Amino acid sequence: MTAQFGFTWGVIIQAAIFGLIHLLMVWGHTGFLSGMVIVLYPMGAAVLFVYINEKLANGSILPGWMVHGLLNALEGLMQLGIW
Repeated sequence: MTAQFGFTWGVIIQAAIFGLIHLLMVWGHTGFLSGMVIVLYPMGAAVLFVYINEKLANGSILPGWMVHGLLNALEGLMQLGIW
């Protein structure tokens, strides 16, 4: 994305796609406000992943994967009422 649209727009576009993919998982089962949260939270996370990947890890996607897995694990624990 960044090669075609530049860094800023590439990050925004990929973050929007990432957020919308998460919305597809609950499409038809959530209201507008919840849907917006479901889009915006992953968009913010996607921007964080890009920052980690590009600025801290020399382009490696491994740290982004690890943070994504950690966030998914924490979300699972919260849904179970454990944390």
